[in-house]
Amino acid sequence: MTRPEPVNLTAALVSFDEIYSPRIVARINDYDVRIAHTLGEHVWHVHADTDEFFLVLDGQFDVSMRDADGQESTVVLH
Repeated sequence: MTRPEPVNLTAALVSFDEIYSPRIVARINDYDVRIAHTLGEHVWHVHADTDEFFLVLDGQFDVSMRDADGQESTVVLH
């Protein structure tokens, strides 16, 4: 089995500047690892069949969540 090459996220991010236009930089266990630039609010949505992972490299990203009862909460990522 070949070992994947490390990905320089900073270099990958400077290769494009479109907002909310994710780019796939790796695959892990059948999951795409995507990077994206963000700005302002994003349309709330849900992925019923998978989880999402957020890593904030610069700035702040607020993630709004709803539990099974519809109660909302926000997690602030720095």
